[in-house]
Amino acid sequence: MPPGPDGPAVLLPALRSALTGTGPAIAPLPAAGPDEYRARLRAGVRPDESVADGVAVVAATSGSTGDPAGVLLPGSALTAAARALAERVGEPDGHRWVAALPLHHAGGLMVAVRSVVAGTTPIALASLGGARPFTVAAFAAATEAAVACSRADGRPLAVSLVPAMLATLDAAGAAGWDLLCAFDVVLVGGAAAPRALVDRLLFAGVPLCRSYGMTETCGGVVLDGWALPGSRVETSADGRLRVCGPQVALGYRDGRAAGRWGIADDGRRCFTTDDLGTVSPEGLVQVLGRADDVVQIGGASVALGAVAEVLRGDPRVGAAEVVAVPDDRLGSRLVALVVPTRGACSSSDRTLVEELADVAGARLGRAGRPAVRLVPRIPLLASGKPDRAALLDLARAAAG
Repeated sequence: MPPGPDGPAVLLPALRSALTGTGPAIAPLPAAGPDEYRARLRAGVRPDESVADGVAVVAATSGSTGDPAGVLLPGSALTAAARALAERVGEPDGHRWVAALPLHHAGGLMVAVRSVVAGTTPIALASLGGARPFTVAAFAAATEAAVACSRADGRPLAVSLVPAMLATLDAAGAAGWDLLCAFDVVLVGGAAAPRALVDRLLFAGVPLCRSYGMTETCGGVVLDGWALPGSRVETSADGRLRVCGPQVALGYRDGRAAGRWGIADDGRRCFTTDDLGTVSPEGLVQVLGRADDVVQIGGASVALGAVAEVLRGDPRVGAAEVVAVPDDRLGSRLVALVVPTRGACSSSDRTLVEELADVAGARLGRAGRPAVRLVPRIPLLASGKPDRAALLDLARAAAG
């Protein structure tokens, strides 16, 4: 798929045929971008190999913790995911979507799927697929076009964004908030959004919905803490979240991690995630962080996600990620990479760094007190998720 508005024009006809079974399965891949990145995606989805009947899409995972894996997505799972979201937000006929996220990853792919199921055509941002940087002006142009379509056909509007995009719009103040308020639904997913940012946008009236999901669940399967209709989330014996329902994929292209896939007693497909979390008796889901993000600091177990969440709750923090680097004495050492909000450094950087470290230490104890380093931005993958390899490189340099 080419970057920019031509991407949906290429994808939608092939996707429509794949979903209805009138055409072959598809493997969405970007036509532009770094050669090494595109080669890794292609190796994951293996587009030259056949797939089982019923598989409509082979989509690549983000590859944030290793090489991307190809995920086998049945047409029934993709359409079930689209309809469940429409039912949850009270629009069974679906929305007109603005396409802002890369179409070859779950967030952007599901915008295309929801559009096909609803019988609409998404409005693409000029920045789609890395054609150009995401800007307030580009988002405004796409929003204006979407509003015009909505006036013509009465369709409600929706958009799916990642936290970095929300932060860009929020930095524009009222102008950015007004653009977001033009939508009936604003999904945010791909990474944890800072609590202060979420609270600010909700206070401004933005119809924000926090989405949790992954390629293996056809994108978002939990909305604002509650599983979508037809699906359920439970905890496994080791505390990982397990998703069961019609929008769960069939497995990985190369057969890896077969033990994470299964069938529940009620016949629904299940997938055990890499995320730790809790589920209340009423079904409210809370994601605590990745299972592989729990590290030992001087004999104490510390969840990196918990430290990052404390920092994101500080109004002086625009974005934060926490990683662990080896330490000969303690086993591991925490490094928090923080993007401060505008005006947060009105005193000295050193004072802000120490105060933020103290905030985390006060909440989580001595082991949870990170070394804080201020950075201009959090490195991201094409999917909008934090680039964990780049974060580790930054942390090692900061620790050194």
